[in-house]
Amino acid sequence: MLSIDIPMKRLFQRRPADWVKFVEPQCREEWIRPYQTEYTPKQQSRLDHVLEVEDPARGSYLINFEPMATTT
Repeated sequence: MLSIDIPMKRLFQRRPADWVKFVEPQCREEWIRPYQTEYTPKQQSRLDHVLEVEDPARGSYLINFEPMATTT
């Protein structure tokens, strides 16, 4: 894992709703929550993040983030 990957993942963990609003600007923060089912592993992965959005106009959908960073 590159040294920049850890800060990128930490930024996502702290403010996941901001990342969703970057992709979907009209999305409201109260519509966003972590996606969990009985199939989700009990131990949370730090590699990717799935969020569920319940948009009243468009219905429910999932957004999967897998932050990856690199240096050049």
